[in-house]
Amino acid sequence: MTSPSPFDPVGSRPLRAAAEKAALWLAGFARARMPETDLEGFCLALFGMACALRVIPLEEQPAECQDETVRLLHRLTALQRPGRSGLRSYLHAHSFVTPLLAAAALSSKSTEARSFRAMCLGEWKTIAKGPEIAADPVLLWTGRHLAAAATGDHTCGGPPALQVSEIPRRTSMYLATTNQIQQIVREVAALTAFGRQAPLLADAERAYLEDALPFWTFYFVKERDLDMVCPLVRALTYAGLQSKLECAAGLAFVLRQARADGRFGMQEMSVHLQAATGPTPVDAAREIHLPLTVAALWALATCTQSASLFGGLRCT
Repeated sequence: MTSPSPFDPVGSRPLRAAAEKAALWLAGFARARMPETDLEGFCLALFGMACALRVIPLEEQPAECQDETVRLLHRLTALQRPGRSGLRSYLHAHSFVTPLLAAAALSSKSTEARSFRAMCLGEWKTIAKGPEIAADPVLLWTGRHLAAAATGDHTCGGPPALQVSEIPRRTSMYLATTNQIQQIVREVAALTAFGRQAPLLADAERAYLEDALPFWTFYFVKERDLDMVCPLVRALTYAGLQSKLECAAGLAFVLRQARADGRFGMQEMSVHLQAATGPTPVDAAREIHLPLTVAALWALATCTQSASLFGGLRCT
C-alpha cells in the first residue's frame, strides 16, 4: 500500500470547521423534519452526523449534534406501523445499507444507539437469508461486514469472490459510464474491506485500477461533479492510492464545496432555477443538499482517519 496523501487534512482546522458546520446543518435539518416520517432522510442524516463526529475531536463536538443524534435514534426506533415498525419496514424494502452504515459508524453507546443497532441487526439476520441478496455477492458481503462492525466484531470474513479481472474487459476506462464507475467503487470497497486490507489483485487488475481511479477522479473534478468525486476519493483511499495527486485534488475539491451554512453543494443557481421552474416542486434541502452533504462527510471521514470508519486499522 502507498504512503499518506500529500494533502493531509488530519487535524486541519478548516476541515474540522467544515465538519462541525455540516453536522450542525444536519442536526437542524433533522430537527426541522422531525414531524415527518422520512426514514431514508433520517438515516442519511444520522450517518452523516456519525461521519462528521468522527472528524471532530471528542472535546470539540457540538452538544447540539450529540443531542440531535439521540433524538434521531429515538425517532427511528419508536416509529410504529402495523406488523412492523417503520424502520423494520424500511430495512426490508431493500434499503438496509444506509441504516447499517449508520449503525456501524456510530460511536455512541447510549441506550438509543444500542436499541437502533439491535433493531438493524435483528432485521439483517432475516434479510441476509433472502434469495435476492444471495444473488448479489457485493451487496451480501457489504451487509455482513457492516453488521459485524456494528457489533464491534472486526474479524468478519474476507471479501466476496469477485471476478475483478472482468473490469478491464467490461469497458475502457475512457468510455465507462457513471453507473459502471459506481459499481467498481463498490467492488473496491468490498475487496479491501473498506480499506482495511490490501486487495488481492492480479497485476493487470491492479494496473487498471491504478490508472482508472485517478483518471476518473481528475475528470469529475474538472466536471465539478461532487456526487462522483466523493466516492472516487473513498475508492482511492480504500485501494491505498492516497499518495496520488488526484486524491489530494479530490479532497481539496470536496472541501471547497462547503457552504457558509454548513451544507455541501454546488451549482446553486441551477438548483434554484430547477426548483423554481420545474414541472414538480424540488425539495432542494432533502433531495440535493442532504445526500451531497452526507457523501462529502463520508469522503472526508474516510480519507482523514488512520482506522477504517467501520472498524479496524487500515492496511499501510
